[in-house]
Amino acid sequence: MIVRKVRIKNIRSFGKGPDGNGVVIGLDEGINRIAGRNGSGKSTIIESIGYALFNYNPVSGHRIDITTYMLRTGDSTGEIDVWVENSEGTFRIERDV
Repeated sequence: MIVRKVRIKNIRSFGKGPDGNGVVIGLDEGINRIAGRNGSGKSTIIESIGYALFNYNPVSGHRIDITTYMLRTGDSTGEIDVWVENSEGTFRIERDV
């Protein structure tokens, strides 16, 4: 399974994005580098993938209390979409928060 793209909306440091539909992070074939200043959302990208695909809690490894940890301050809903590719095709996993 290869992660191809992630869309994050109203999750931690990611807001609604320039068009109101969140922020899309494309991942190219090969090695991808996630870099940025403190608080720019590097960990949020990885945590969002883990939550969307595996329901993984980045803090303790158990199920997340998403209302207190994942949501952006002041927002009541959030969205995570992850596009993955395998031998059968490309699939989009959607998770509401």
